[in-house]
Amino acid sequence: SKAVKEHLIEDLKIEKQRIRVIHNGIDRNDFSSTTKKTKSDYGFKETDFLLGMLGRVSEEKGHFLAAEATKHLSLKYNNLYLLICGKGKIQKKLESFLGQINIKQRVHFIDCQAQEFLDIIDLLLVPSRKEGFGYSILEAFVKNIPVIGFNTGGISEIIKHKENGLLFYKYDSYSLEKAIEEVMMDEKLKAQIIEGAKRSLPFFSLQTMALATEKVYEEVV
Repeated sequence: SKAVKEHLIEDLKIEKQRIRVIHNGIDRNDFSSTTKKTKSDYGFKETDFLLGMLGRVSEEKGHFLAAEATKHLSLKYNNLYLLICGKGKIQKKLESFLGQINIKQRVHFIDCQAQEFLDIIDLLLVPSRKEGFGYSILEAFVKNIPVIGFNTGGISEIIKHKENGLLFYKYDSYSLEKAIEEVMMDEKLKAQIIEGAKRSLPFFSLQTMALATEKVYEEVV
């Protein structure tokens, strides 16, 4: 991403003329399975609204922020849950935090493949404080799952606010909570960003990535 390019220039002091940015590509065929998981497969009702976080459990990924937003929203919506798919060194710390804010019953750790996880959630959260790219966003785009991300790094290079997803601009649980509620309550907006996500996918295809890589090889030769 361009964010990684800036990191290479500013922190590692690499000359900018020696860097080319090629965004990651996604293979839609990875999601072509005819079998689809349902909420009931994991003990939820179809009427439950499931927020999801997909990827490594680490400080910068925003799990604590998502938990706080879930707590606030759960006071208004008794069918709302946060699902976390991924592992990491701070998982026990996160579990302890969930107990401290009395939200354990609303947060579930799910161990499954990304495709299966995206089958059952209603909304993907990417509240990372910093992010090089955000591949899970593309996975959600393929599976027609709306995405909310923090306006930082590679996230803001993929998500265009209210075009193919939602961004929140202040790093606090209230801002994330409001963005979640906006998607929950506005079906027209939800449909709009899902359609926008579909239109974005060709820019992040394997073919686009391969062609851009070929151009770099040719330039070097």
